[in-house]
Amino acid sequence: MSKELKGLTFAVLSAAFFGIIPILTIYVYQEGVSIYLLLFLRFSIAFILLITYMLCKYNKVIINKEKIIRLLIINGGFYTVFSLCFFTAIKLIPVSLAIIIFYTYPIILAIISIIFKNYKLTKKVLILMLMSFLGLSFSLGNQFDTNKIIGVLLAGGSAIFYAFYTLYSTKILKKYSPLEAVTFSCFFSILVFFIKLISNNKINLILSFKTWIIIILISIISFLGFLFFLKALILAKAINVSIVTMCEPVITILLSVILLNESLNCLQIFGIALVIIAVYKIIFNKEKLKEKSIQSVGG
Repeated sequence: MSKELKGLTFAVLSAAFFGIIPILTIYVYQEGVSIYLLLFLRFSIAFILLITYMLCKYNKVIINKEKIIRLLIINGGFYTVFSLCFFTAIKLIPVSLAIIIFYTYPIILAIISIIFKNYKLTKKVLILMLMSFLGLSFSLGNQFDTNKIIGVLLAGGSAIFYAFYTLYSTKILKKYSPLEAVTFSCFFSILVFFIKLISNNKINLILSFKTWIIIILISIISFLGFLFFLKALILAKAINVSIVTMCEPVITILLSVILLNESLNCLQIFGIALVIIAVYKIIFNKEKLKEKSIQSVGG
């Protein structure tokens, strides 16, 4: 298995884990937990898991003090602003519309990479990117009517900040480990969401046992999703990873059909098929190109 294929496999695993989270959050919201409290607890528990893992494996927390500011501002900052924009947007506009706008981030990432990194976007990757986006649009159904421009702008902001987060993560991961990057993303998010909760005076930790179990499960899944995403960025190109992660909402849709008895129309099924085909082509096209390259060198 090539380095690129390993990276894209991690991207699929990351998308699968993150795709489970929306299903679990439905149960948490039904218990009256706010978005900001859920995010605060999600990052707090994930942070505790990370620190515990480091102590068990290394008998110390492997964080260099010199790295703190850069990781906090670049890695944690971009991700936290993305979270704030996206989760505020879904309160103002339909979730399906917010997801569609957010998943323009691979296109934004491609534009940024072309401008600042002289990245050459092939026609095939561009077609697969647009194919994934079109498939995603179909799969989410017809729920896009809205006049709430602030929500649309916030969803757009989440796409921009996530594109920068992805781009800078590839740079950061050349010097720092995924564990360090995830730890600081969680820590910065904890600070921001704690301040938000304090300002609104809405910290209520008296929750049912079932709710706590689900929140802990969400945190564990988030921790693994973060880790797999950053591992993917180490091994594969950021643009290819971003296209593969477009299968995340498709996984959520399929799980909602299985677990929540939701139904799909023909257009949604067609959209899901487009996304799956595009992701498949991205993953195995890279492997074929690798094999051709090896053969040409050997010949």
